[in-house]
Amino acid sequence: MSNHIIKKDNRGIGKGKKDFSTICKELITLGIFVYVQLMLIVFPLYYQDKYYNMGEAKYAFFKRVSLSFLSVLIILVILNAIINIRKFNWSNLWKVLSVTDKFVLLYAIAVWISFILTPYKADAVWGYEGWYMGIISQMLFVIIYFLVSRFLDCSRNMLHMVCAVSAIVFLLAVLHRFQIDPLHMYEGLTINNKILFLS
Repeated sequence: MSNHIIKKDNRGIGKGKKDFSTICKELITLGIFVYVQLMLIVFPLYYQDKYYNMGEAKYAFFKRVSLSFLSVLIILVILNAIINIRKFNWSNLWKVLSVTDKFVLLYAIAVWISFILTPYKADAVWGYEGWYMGIISQMLFVIIYFLVSRFLDCSRNMLHMVCAVSAIVFLLAVLHRFQIDPLHMYEGLTINNKILFLS
């Protein structure tokens, strides 16, 4: 929850003591930090059966990690909101949202309208097989945006790690184009299939 829409409370808590709201915020910050590390450092390098089920394996990883982390983080955010409900400045809510925030909310509304109007609701929940971009994934993206924009404490070391992982993935892609396959990802693939795959 954005600090801009919480009215300041001047009542002191004792030195060295943390109230439940502060603990909630610290847990959310830690949780979103770990989640982003998994998504930006582990996820790009994750695979199971070489190229054969790359998309399925990566989506399964995203789904398990996101639902596990975000369900706990959402509960903490709700608890924190309930604790601070009296300090909540409802009149200032729309004003403190950035232009990006508003567009993300409009996007979420558009996704829900699309879901409500589609005759293919079974496919629209998780998404079509091999292309899992259903309403669950879309709403996870919206939740991730708001949690990251409010609670992520991004350090320089984290950015260095992300760049290093990206460099590894890009290097593998370049090597594969020259038929150099250090991870044996191309084993069992015909030449026609090799040119379709990229690390």
